Amino acid sequence: MNKEEVQELVAFAQHLLERTTNEIFSDLEKITLQGIISDRSYEQITSDKSIKFTPDYLRQTISPKLRRKLTAALKKVGVVDANTKTILKKEIVPKLRQALLREYPGEFASDGYSQPDDIGNPGKGNQPMTTGFTQPLLPQPLLLRGGQRAMGSFSPPQRIYQNLPTRDHTTFIGHEKQLNRLLKLLSWDSRTHRISVEGIGGAGKTTLTVEAAYACLESAESPNFDAMIFTSAKPHRLTGTGILPRLKKENTLSEIFRTIARTLQRHDLLMGDSDRQLEEILDCLSYQRTLLMIDNLETAADLNDVRSFLLEAPPTVKVLITSRQQALLDVSIRLESFNKKDSLHLIHHHAEEKDIPITPKQAEVIYTTTGGIPAAIVYTIGQLSAGYHFTEAIANLNHSDGEIARYCFQGSVIPLRENPPHFLLMALAIFPNPALPEAVSEVGNVPDLNQFAPLQQLSLVKLHQGRYQMLPLTRGYVLTELQSYPNFQKLARDRWVKWYLNYCQKYGKTDTQEWSEFTELDQEWENISEAIEWTIMANLYEDFGQFWQYIKGYTHFAGYWSERLRWMDWWRETAKKRADWLTVVEAIGDKSRTLILLDQPEDRQEANQLLNQAWQLCQTYQLTISINLALDMAVLQVHQQNESAANQWFSEVTKLYQNLPPNDPRHPRIPIQILYYRGELHFKKAEFIPAQKCYEKAVEEARKTGWHRAMIFCQIWLALVAINLDLLPKAEALLSGALPTVEKNGDRRCLAFCKRAFALLKKAQKNWQEAKYWAALAREDFRGLLMHREMAEMDEFL
Repeated sequence: MNKEEVQELVAFAQHLLERTTNEIFSDLEKITLQGIISDRSYEQITSDKSIKFTPDYLRQTISPKLRRKLTAALKKVGVVDANTKTILKKEIVPKLRQALLREYPGEFASDGYSQPDDIGNPGKGNQPMTTGFTQPLLPQPLLLRGGQRAMGSFSPPQRIYQNLPTRDHTTFIGHEKQLNRLLKLLSWDSRTHRISVEGIGGAGKTTLTVEAAYACLESAESPNFDAMIFTSAKPHRLTGTGILPRLKKENTLSEIFRTIARTLQRHDLLMGDSDRQLEEILDCLSYQRTLLMIDNLETAADLNDVRSFLLEAPPTVKVLITSRQQALLDVSIRLESFNKKDSLHLIHHHAEEKDIPITPKQAEVIYTTTGGIPAAIVYTIGQLSAGYHFTEAIANLNHSDGEIARYCFQGSVIPLRENPPHFLLMALAIFPNPALPEAVSEVGNVPDLNQFAPLQQLSLVKLHQGRYQMLPLTRGYVLTELQSYPNFQKLARDRWVKWYLNYCQKYGKTDTQEWSEFTELDQEWENISEAIEWTIMANLYEDFGQFWQYIKGYTHFAGYWSERLRWMDWWRETAKKRADWLTVVEAIGDKSRTLILLDQPEDRQEANQLLNQAWQLCQTYQLTISINLALDMAVLQVHQQNESAANQWFSEVTKLYQNLPPNDPRHPRIPIQILYYRGELHFKKAEFIPAQKCYEKAVEEARKTGWHRAMIFCQIWLALVAINLDLLPKAEALLSGALPTVEKNGDRRCLAFCKRAFALLKKAQKNWQEAKYWAALAREDFRGLLMHREMAEMDEFL
């Protein structure tokens, strides 16, 4: 907008204000209004040295006052709803333009239409069309009081033929980047003429295209068109209260032709057969800049004919279509679900409009459940507005036969049924997290990875960072779909369990006392743990036992202690029913070790009871793992600082060790463990020199056997001993050497203790800032590990 046009629109706003409310703008309000119309920021407005006010003063004081005045005036002429408190800054220009058109409706010829300046048939220039239309009349300049020119050369635009649907939103939220890109593509400076907006059902494709069309209609800075024609092949419409049939739909080429003719008020274009109609329509469109929108293209009954027509459209036409499938036009704009920020904005905006109280926690649940699909969010708020309880509204989202599922997915999934893409879709739903293509292919029994293509084209799945994923709502719908194919589901889940067993065998480790590289298990853990949960649910006892063999050590190092406790309870009880006493004792031992590490009074009490039961079973059935239980008993007594009982169990371990075969993997490590826990017992009694000797001897023996994890744990304890002996440089050297190794191997408990040791070291060095830094890090790690005593210790430290 040039300078003269800006001044004239400011003058019109002043004229409107005086006429409707008998108010006037202050000089500063005029300057602010002029800056807003010129699309300048408050900082840019106040950059003028003649303005002695700050940007915040304009933003917080002048702009609200200005917008309130304009709102009152615009209400008087029916441009702004009576319930609106204050229009937004970005609404000022379009609202003023709308008011201008309402103020002078009689200044336009009823059927006036002219050819675009630079597009059309050669030699016709700006001459009137030969179809009987006349050049539109422009209004004479408006005069304010005293004969002052109000509008000058700034005149309302010529009439635009359009049949745009009413916007179903008051504020456009999300997809702002896509909207800006779309407007650039619609510009006549762009050579792109056919644009598709693609995405899953409910992603906001129609909302985006309609918003872009209104932006072109209402803003002088947006692309200008002489005609804007909207057609839709969509059979249904989703509202906040449910799905409604569309009474008017154009799902054939002939219906699209009728809509074009009706919108342009050229019913003569429909005379003759289909070929003649096509010729007339294309000829008519070649004389004017037209935005032709086809909503839901993929549901057109004669899809190929419609596509052919769009490809033959003249260069005066910009084609904009929406589709759930890839339309393969000049340029496609892909819509994904909203991110968390935009989703929460949309949730709170609609809740406020419907006067529904939404707590932050409820908003989080809506976002998580809907996966950020705008239509699902609006539907959920509509359900709440209709009186549904919150839990009921959320439950309705996950019903495969519910309205939101039918609207978003049914039309896409039904044509795929019992074909390879359908099997891949159902296989992918079994994975709770994004899955590797080869895993989904194996589970779905579809070797051809090209069969993923139709699913991607329909936006049912997405390939991201080498893994396929689907939205939560999609997964919920497909999981229910899976129930209709019980034979496939059984075979698919069997293949799923087998695939992850092989994966864990490849990347897991049976040595549960030594670190290893667990990157692959980390990346795939959510899917692995779901497969393990399935073995429990399906009572696959042997499969669970194999899983546990491969991931037992990993679950300990990675801190999945709640899973360990729950899984061991199931394994123990199932083993009892099978009289598998060795497994019963192993499960008890694994659970007890986790309880001891949690180190709460009730945990220690349960561990003591379980270990006593296991000890009795070992004596009864002469089981070979009694030495493990004896050592666990000693460790429990060390944690309880019961020296006499601990020494008794250490003696029992030593006695059992004499009968342990030298080729047993436990043979070289038992003496190191005894030294380690004796050192801990001395440390807890503040006997630092004996503790130091135990740890130094343990480090020496661990180095001989190559037991790196034991070496690092001893090194951390030696640092704590050094701190207490005021050997601070030695302590810092020990911890600085240990930390990189611990971080590399991902042992969360070891890392938490290392951070705690650094906090104690920095405190001893009187470096309070770093001490608090390390203590806060350690506290967070202890919190994640459910180690409440250590977490309380760090709370006291902080």
